[in-house]
Amino acid sequence: MTQTLDNQAPGPQDYTGEHQAPPDMDGAGARLGGELVVLPPPPPEPRGPWGLWLRMTGPSRTRTHDASERERLRRSRLLSAMLAVALVVALALLPKGFIPVRDYGTLGGIAIVLLVVVICIPFNHFGKVNAAGAIFCVGVALAIAWSLLETPNGLGLQDLPTFDLFALPIVISGILLPRYAPFLFWLGCAAFIIGDMYFEPHQANLAAYISEVGLYATVIIPLTLTFVIAVVSWLGAGSVERAIIEADRTADLERAYRLIADQKQRLESAVAMIQSVHSRVANGDFSARATVGSGELMGLGVSLNLMLDRISRMRGAESALNAVEQGGRTLAQYAWELGAGRLQSAPPQTGAPLTDAIAAALDQMRRALYGQISALTNALQSVTRSGEDLVNATRALGWRTQEAAQRIGALNDTVRTMRDTAERAETTLAPPAEWLRQATEQGWSDGVALALAVAESLSCVRQVIAAADQSPVAAGSQEFTVSGERALFERTGAAEREFSDALTQARGLLSRLANQSGNLGPARPEQ
Repeated sequence: MTQTLDNQAPGPQDYTGEHQAPPDMDGAGARLGGELVVLPPPPPEPRGPWGLWLRMTGPSRTRTHDASERERLRRSRLLSAMLAVALVVALALLPKGFIPVRDYGTLGGIAIVLLVVVICIPFNHFGKVNAAGAIFCVGVALAIAWSLLETPNGLGLQDLPTFDLFALPIVISGILLPRYAPFLFWLGCAAFIIGDMYFEPHQANLAAYISEVGLYATVIIPLTLTFVIAVVSWLGAGSVERAIIEADRTADLERAYRLIADQKQRLESAVAMIQSVHSRVANGDFSARATVGSGELMGLGVSLNLMLDRISRMRGAESALNAVEQGGRTLAQYAWELGAGRLQSAPPQTGAPLTDAIAAALDQMRRALYGQISALTNALQSVTRSGEDLVNATRALGWRTQEAAQRIGALNDTVRTMRDTAERAETTLAPPAEWLRQATEQGWSDGVALALAVAESLSCVRQVIAAADQSPVAAGSQEFTVSGERALFERTGAAEREFSDALTQARGLLSRLANQSGNLGPARPEQ
């Protein structure tokens, strides 16, 4: 069973291996302490005309963990609401610009408000909240100032409450702009109130009132009111800022506590699963693995899996080495038997690929050796048959040589006897032949025929002697030929005896080869 290092039921902070938010959270999240914390889902978007107005005038709604971004989004939504209010107020005041008479101050203020609304919408929509808020506050202040400057017949006592309306841009600046903005707008409004009261013409009722209470008493009331509003706006902005910071801090703490709880749960689950893997490995199950997710113990799980993989490979290598060693011993024994000439059986199966390949090579060598032995056996058989024929021929040659020697000896004796007889005849005939020659020369006519006969006989005897001397079986050469034939006969007998011994050894070798080769058995399959 495969183990996992992540929680079986992941919380909102842990989805899959990449800390992705669940589908209903649209992937919003932020980093807290190195971990991705998924933000809670925001309230649903407004629908209807109001939702359409917010989408048109405000930035697109995104969720973020950054406090400044959330504050910017809050002020942007407030500005959108104020733009809608300003548009409604401008439309509501539009009839006042014509009833009962045409009031250019009211119409100018309405025009300024409408222009400001048109300018602020794109700024606010593209996230320029500070610029849009400043333009809106300045536009409201300009609209109020225009309505005062365009009053017919100058300022009157009935226009004094209009100065109190300058509290609107101060309050709005405290809501939409940074904390110090109300004081800046108060300074501008105060300067306009003083300048307007001092330079703009006064109606009779206002002039009488000023002469009665003084200019200071007339101006101090709107100045004090706007200053108090500026201070209150400043305090309110600070309070809102601190409240937002505290809220963010509280939310961060809640997320941190939730993250710690989830982290603890993941750690406990991962430790339990790693302990389970260790237990299985301790019991001999080396196939156990920890499926690594993205938890805190991911590194430990990876190293554990690597260690188990290496142990498994080492165990496999050890088993393979033992199989190779056992197969090597088996093949060594078989090689010894093969060297001893036992070719009857094929090499045994070892179960290891390497040693089986060696066994197949040994089997091929055994069969090749058997083929060479068979060829050698056939060659020795052929040599043995040829040797037997040669021995028989040698023996026949020896007998023939012996017979030829005997015949040559008899012929030698005959030639020698004939020569001796011829020499005796020459010795006998030589004196009479000489005597008859001399007698013939002296004129003995009766002895001529006899002398001729004796001379012819002597000539024939000498021819016989010369022929005997020139014969191959003459005395000198006859001795050499007979001795040569005798030596040849002796050498032939020695060669015959040596060849007979070689034939005997060849027959023994053939017998041993026939006994050792035997049956080779079935061919070994190729590995």
